[in-house]
Amino acid sequence: MMERDDITVISEGLADEISASLWTKEYITGCIGSEYHHKFRAFQKKSRTVATKDDSTSTIEYHEEQRGWYSMKVASYFDYLEKRRSVQDKQQEESDISDGSEKMFSFEDSNGKEHCINAEEVSLYMVDVDLIKLLPKSFEDLQNNFKLSSILPGGSHCMMNAVNINGRPFMGPNLYITPPSSFTHFHQDGHGTVDSGHLCLSGYNEVVMLRRLPERHKCRALELLNGSSHSSYSALYGLPHRDDLDPSLGWPTKGAIRFCKEMGYCPSVFILKPGQMVHINKGRLHAFRKLSTSSLHGTDCHHDLRQKLQESIGNIEQLCFSIAWDWMFKGVTSEGINRELSSILECVHLNRAHNLQSLAIPETALLFLAKENVAKYNTASKNDSASLIQGRSLSAESTSGLEPDPMTVLRGILTSLQYVVHRHNSAVSMSKERGWEKGDKQNKWAKISVDAKPNTWQDPGTFSLDPYGSGDFFCKFCMEELSNIYMHCDGCEKLLNKDFNICSNCHKEGKYRVSFYQMHPFSTKRFSVLNHTGNMILERAARCPCKNGKPCNNCNFCTGCSCKCHQQFTLHYRFMGIDDELQLLSEAERIVGTDKISHADETSARLLSLLSGTCITNTIIEQASPRRRSSLIQEEMEDLEETYSEKEEKLKRPREDLTTSAVSKRSRGKSKAERKNLVIPPINFNSIKIDTAVTVLSGSNTIPAIVKEVDFPSMRLNVFLTEGKTFDSVDFDAVQSITSSTSDSFQTRCAFLIQEDVEPVCPSSVDDVSRASIAYTAPRGTVIPPDESVASGIGKLTHKTFSDFIKNARLLESRTEEALARLLPRTSRVRSDEVRHLYRNFADCPIIEGDSSIIFSRREIDIVNYYSFLGKVPRDMATLMPYRAEKDLRQLAKVIEDMGLCLSGDYVKMLSETVGILHSLETSAAQNAAKTVHLKANGAPAPPNPIKVKKQLNLRQSPELTEEEREMLPQWAVSKTVEWRKLVSDGDPRPVFGCAWCGPKIRAGYEGPLLVKSKLCPTCKVFEKEGYYSRMTAGGSKKLSVLETKLCFGPIKPFYREQPTRLQNLIRRRLDAERRKALEAEENFVQEFWYNFHLLT
Repeated sequence: MMERDDITVISEGLADEISASLWTKEYITGCIGSEYHHKFRAFQKKSRTVATKDDSTSTIEYHEEQRGWYSMKVASYFDYLEKRRSVQDKQQEESDISDGSEKMFSFEDSNGKEHCINAEEVSLYMVDVDLIKLLPKSFEDLQNNFKLSSILPGGSHCMMNAVNINGRPFMGPNLYITPPSSFTHFHQDGHGTVDSGHLCLSGYNEVVMLRRLPERHKCRALELLNGSSHSSYSALYGLPHRDDLDPSLGWPTKGAIRFCKEMGYCPSVFILKPGQMVHINKGRLHAFRKLSTSSLHGTDCHHDLRQKLQESIGNIEQLCFSIAWDWMFKGVTSEGINRELSSILECVHLNRAHNLQSLAIPETALLFLAKENVAKYNTASKNDSASLIQGRSLSAESTSGLEPDPMTVLRGILTSLQYVVHRHNSAVSMSKERGWEKGDKQNKWAKISVDAKPNTWQDPGTFSLDPYGSGDFFCKFCMEELSNIYMHCDGCEKLLNKDFNICSNCHKEGKYRVSFYQMHPFSTKRFSVLNHTGNMILERAARCPCKNGKPCNNCNFCTGCSCKCHQQFTLHYRFMGIDDELQLLSEAERIVGTDKISHADETSARLLSLLSGTCITNTIIEQASPRRRSSLIQEEMEDLEETYSEKEEKLKRPREDLTTSAVSKRSRGKSKAERKNLVIPPINFNSIKIDTAVTVLSGSNTIPAIVKEVDFPSMRLNVFLTEGKTFDSVDFDAVQSITSSTSDSFQTRCAFLIQEDVEPVCPSSVDDVSRASIAYTAPRGTVIPPDESVASGIGKLTHKTFSDFIKNARLLESRTEEALARLLPRTSRVRSDEVRHLYRNFADCPIIEGDSSIIFSRREIDIVNYYSFLGKVPRDMATLMPYRAEKDLRQLAKVIEDMGLCLSGDYVKMLSETVGILHSLETSAAQNAAKTVHLKANGAPAPPNPIKVKKQLNLRQSPELTEEEREMLPQWAVSKTVEWRKLVSDGDPRPVFGCAWCGPKIRAGYEGPLLVKSKLCPTCKVFEKEGYYSRMTAGGSKKLSVLETKLCFGPIKPFYREQPTRLQNLIRRRLDAERRKALEAEENFVQEFWYNFHLLT
């Protein structure tokens, strides 16, 4: 029954034989009363007024979880419980305790700080008391006298049973004590990777539990139960008691439970009573609430159950005392074992995408489980096996019928074992054959070596690492389990004498090339002899000009800027070599033979989809052979064959080996009945080769997913379709035209990016200049990840100031250049004509922080993709990204070019439409600025005053305006003359120029305001009057007449940068004063006036 996740298994009487004397207040305080416990959660009592059915009101009491954790001595906590009980006793005796001081309880935390709480209104929940460390005798009593000890951590029904004790992560059991009214929000234990058991010894627990669901259905269920998408994310990837919880989240209502039932989520709503234990399957969302004496609102899902229970037990508050633990349920049948293992591997993959460490160790447990059961099967099948124990016969032993036999276990784990072993084999083969890609300056010194023997073969007396321990065997970056193979940094080993271990995927993605990863406990300096520094690309040896370090004793490069040691890694085997792993798999396959479980092929396809960076089953075409396979994949094949046969003329394939298989060739033209008899073989793992082809950003998620290339025996397939897509959605004609412009490596490195949302939400009006700062939603399929190595700072903006700028800009009603520029700090070197571009390109993107860089946004990457596709240079790209250094754009363009991507037709079409609209908007902005400057230079008329407005034509009454345009008219400008209309609409035919000293204000026709009659901008006019400098050549070099010093004015360098302090202060004061008068009084006001009039034309 425990294999089923659509029901809830509650057992009673399992703890009847444990010793009562080892679970008393006196025993616990005697053992650990003087110890400080650091996990106490507070719940504050509150009340609210609600309406009833008869239109009256009633007061409902509830508790709200407080932020932060308390620490106190265990003895003090029992004093708090005694204080709370005495207060309630006095209330029942109707004693006068109106003095609030009698309800207050004071305690001191571990830092010596005193706290005072109301013992009656605040419930303190003592969480996670480690029984093994703190109460070992009580744990021994539980272990020996619990009637179903096989479901405890490491028990016979636990996957970790075959793993040594030191190699198992801690999973309890833990002790929980609390007064009623505390609760635990919806969560999944171990982020969905472990089962849990909850044994209630005292008090009552109100529980809501759902069945095991896929991730998107979990989010949907949490939205129904909580009404918040943010809480959905936190419940799946956050801790049960966390400070980011929304305090408004309430308990599920009857209506929410009804909706969950209609969706097939199988919600269980029950009360766990004393002496009962509930088994919570892995991946099941659940919430606990301690039953209190207060009444519930009629819509609460536990209203009827609590009311019925209180009628039998009364309204006496009972202390809640529970024991809980996590474990990894193995399963009993082969199908159940297969489901349990595959679900853990899928959850582990999701946790890696969110950089979360999974509590379970499925791969390690799987390898040891396979070794144990292969050994058991060989022992039982060998007739001449004899025990080493003298006088003992093997035939005299009897096996328990409650545990699965070795054959059952091997049938259940075989598919998952194939996935794990061949993933390890692929990583080892890639390290041996390729080492690292050459020709890239960044990877010039990167090196991979493979250790000759596993860690378990080393002498434990001299080898510093314990491979059988559970210590540092998680990836430093993605927190993935390092089961049998891992990458070990040689630099950290030789220079720091410390272990820096990462997984093979993070190494392949280059995550180790970080500017700094702290390994020293106190120092944060970027020295290779103190911390891990993987991105030092300089090649400076002795007498380095950086003067930050001495030459390295190993590589002889400077330890402050050029050390190469941390770019060299060794692939280590933890338990066994790859040959032993393959031998173990071969033994398991030999034992199972053809007696596989019925859903082995579906599980293989699901696990294979994890290799493509997604958690959905990709459509896979396989080579035909004489063996039938399951109905699900057979039906998918039939649908694909129908698509090919019905649309044969429409689908023109650019590459025969990419889109046509032997199956589709032979079966094209056959009837559906004939195709039903087509035999499809299972996936042959021995013929699969995995290689990273391209990195993809999916939607608004900033974490890159990997699209893989899979080689099957007779074909190569690179089309990965998202859920709900079919082959007829691929525009092969568009792909054909794009293919010719890609690199020669198209045949081996290619991906068709199929977007789910190909229609961008772009600025639509070319007349509304302010719309140029409106962002669009980038489609799924952006073809390069944000990379710290190809990005640098922007205008001396820190990550915090840049993030604040984007957040504040989103709140502006009118995002003009002046309004956006005012949000930047004074130290910023982003010009006013660049700030609009900066906001537009980051408005809809999260701020991804690098070491000291601002990572490229999705929109910037789209722009670079567009220009790179057209063969443009970085100078052209700077048209829409003027704040970026050209070296950064050049480097990003080179990365995209080296990848040899093939962009889909939909993606290129979207880029063309988006960039075209942006160009139109920038052109319109430049024309409007030119008209404004021209009118100012020729003496533009003053804004009409309210008295003259009455004598002129009122535009609000003009029949040519719509209602929306009339509402947009300002109060002070409700009329215009024919002359003004003609002047604004016709523009000025004379040529336009930029400022002669600052250089052109526009580049490639799309950037910044223009100047017509005046050859100097307002800022330069101020210094021309003072005689500070004179013009040499337009846009060329300048000199300062007073000091006779030549200066070079860069676009982001202040012109007073190299002058004496006195002159700097003088120029700064004059600049501030004149800029205030010239820009604010004249340009801002007049430009706004003419901008509003331009909207009407």
